[in-house]
Amino acid sequence: MKGLMKIKKIISFLLCVSLVMCFCANTAFAEDNEILKIFDFEKIENISEYPEFSGTSNSSKGVSSAVSDGVFTIGKHASATHSMYVDFTQYIGEKTTYSVKLDIMPSFASGKNFMVRFGAIIQLVSKGNGKYVIQRMTDGKFVTENQTEFTFSDLTSGLAFAVKDKTTVDAFYVKNGELTLIYGDMEYVENSSTKAGNLGFTFNKSADGDISMDNVTLSDGALKISDPDPDEPVNDITKFEFTNISTDIFADEGETLNLPVTAEATSGIEKIEVYIDGEIYETLTDTPYVITLQNIDRGSVTVTAKAVSSGKSESEISSNVNFASVDNAYTVFEDSDFADGEGNVLKSGISMYSRRGTVKKDTADQDRGTSLFVGADIPDTSYSSSDIPYIDIPLKSTSGRVNISYDLYIDKKDSSGRKTMVLRLSNDKDTNIVRFTNSEMKLLNNLVTEYSEGKWYHFSVKADTVQNTVSVFVNGVPYFCKSMLSSSNSDGNQSLKLLRLYGPGEENAGFTAIDNIKVTGFYDLPSVTDLTEENGKIYAKLSSGIFAGSIDESTVCLKNSKGKDVLLENVYYDESKTSVVITPAKKLVPSAKYTVEISENAMIADGVYFGEKVLYEFNAKSDTVEVSAYNVSVSGGICKGEVSVKNTSDNKITVFAVMALFDGTKCEKMRIEPITLEKGETKTAVLQGERGSADCAQIYIYSDVFASKLLGEIFKKSF
Repeated sequence: MKGLMKIKKIISFLLCVSLVMCFCANTAFAEDNEILKIFDFEKIENISEYPEFSGTSNSSKGVSSAVSDGVFTIGKHASATHSMYVDFTQYIGEKTTYSVKLDIMPSFASGKNFMVRFGAIIQLVSKGNGKYVIQRMTDGKFVTENQTEFTFSDLTSGLAFAVKDKTTVDAFYVKNGELTLIYGDMEYVENSSTKAGNLGFTFNKSADGDISMDNVTLSDGALKISDPDPDEPVNDITKFEFTNISTDIFADEGETLNLPVTAEATSGIEKIEVYIDGEIYETLTDTPYVITLQNIDRGSVTVTAKAVSSGKSESEISSNVNFASVDNAYTVFEDSDFADGEGNVLKSGISMYSRRGTVKKDTADQDRGTSLFVGADIPDTSYSSSDIPYIDIPLKSTSGRVNISYDLYIDKKDSSGRKTMVLRLSNDKDTNIVRFTNSEMKLLNNLVTEYSEGKWYHFSVKADTVQNTVSVFVNGVPYFCKSMLSSSNSDGNQSLKLLRLYGPGEENAGFTAIDNIKVTGFYDLPSVTDLTEENGKIYAKLSSGIFAGSIDESTVCLKNSKGKDVLLENVYYDESKTSVVITPAKKLVPSAKYTVEISENAMIADGVYFGEKVLYEFNAKSDTVEVSAYNVSVSGGICKGEVSVKNTSDNKITVFAVMALFDGTKCEKMRIEPITLEKGETKTAVLQGERGSADCAQIYIYSDVFASKLLGEIFKKSF
């Protein structure tokens, strides 16, 4: 993504320069437009360098922002409404006609929305996968007059507004510099929310997400779509996009992926060339167009497709594909035979609930053999939710990264929408994987695609209870990647309990068959996510559980700032807290830097080694002061020491900074400076004196003038 952003920065800069000098067909600005202001974020590190931006942070509303790689991002992650504004009034002056354009990449869950204001208000409603329907404000409410799903999945798309005589406003969709009018002649409004000359962004109350933007450009004059140059060849490719898949795809090493592509052109499509990291991979000439990725031996690749029309027009699209390692896989559950067990539980642990329907072993087709059927033999119009048959596939409270694969067969279509499969967490909250209704297959309660009866479909569900995400692949097509697993699992501390398949739920007889079920877990290298000190013990909390028997003083050590081992009294693993517990033999020096080091020989599970070290650096807890900076310099025979100290106690205190000058091991001179600090206050003490023959300086922070208690790490500097 960062690489793409960099390329986009260069392209956008060249476009902005060209706007002042020359204009071609379908460019965004009329020929006489003057660029009044551009915010490109390229040379700034913090948005505070642009005073025109306000409302870029608000901790109480979960609002924060950052500038990274030349892109500004603002996000809201709490249930509150919040607005951010960009003030252009000093550049607009007395002008009544002007325009603003920006590249934008919002990231919101499907169904969530946000508003953009510039003399008029539009609202972007997320449809998922970077696609948004844009509504406009009419008579005090938002209406959808344009059903087009506009794509904002990377920073090649944007929005533009043209204020005309402070009377009307046009809103445009911008793609690669070309304009599409979304809504024209909207009423120009000035009020407390649609501030004159201000570009505004409003996160709605329930909208939890981020908005990234780049090249915010103000120009004199109204935007207009230029008439095509009769000598300029017209691109006759009318549609070219990946079909219902994510821009960024996350798969497993060795997995075969199918990436369907929709391509249309007035003259017809001649071919689609496919490139992997810039090298030609395959050429597609027959519909339906599907890119098949297999045997990819790299961790991540960029897939680029170039469509060429019969009229020799060209268009490109790209997607990033990331392949995760499968070296540390283990089998959680597997069943394709469905052998009988006891009662309603099969030998493998699948529980069967026939209710008023039936659960049985049968054959859907001769080639496949025995499958497990969930269905109804006799139509019954009185079926209710409590009558629907289902099976439960146990997931054994599996946590972390988990892949669930199975084959699914639909005998007949069902209009009730009760024919579903859900993934249940240990807190009994469900994520709906698929719902079959009539001819539609609905994935994750979002994307709708068609399916056929009497046909097998291969599902691959990739869940991660730490990242709280789920991805759904059907017949190798990555329809969803890393959607939210469950809104009630925001802390990511749940495990997977079961996979439930419901049968039909209406008057039609029929069944759903399932086969080749396999659940695979992955041992991921844990990391230290937090560290606390309590009662002389250090608790290093891990991102996932490990094998307790491998944790002792041979696999865990504590090092000081000089890289030397600290003497330890005890080391063990506390399973209930998912933490490595370390007890130092002596109290740690307050505020000093230490590093917890877990050896590559520690085990994730019995016999499964870390394979690499896990490190976590921290500053030892201090109940009195925190030392934030040291410095020693020598100039003109004078030695100068500086130390910054913060009061972390609840009371006003006085501590003492000491600088000692040494000649070898002999202390030649000493300077002492008292520092009085209010609660939470930070001060810098300056200590200086003649260097003399000293070849080393040391700085200490003591509790009192008698040096009763050292409050910080000893800082040493040799000359």
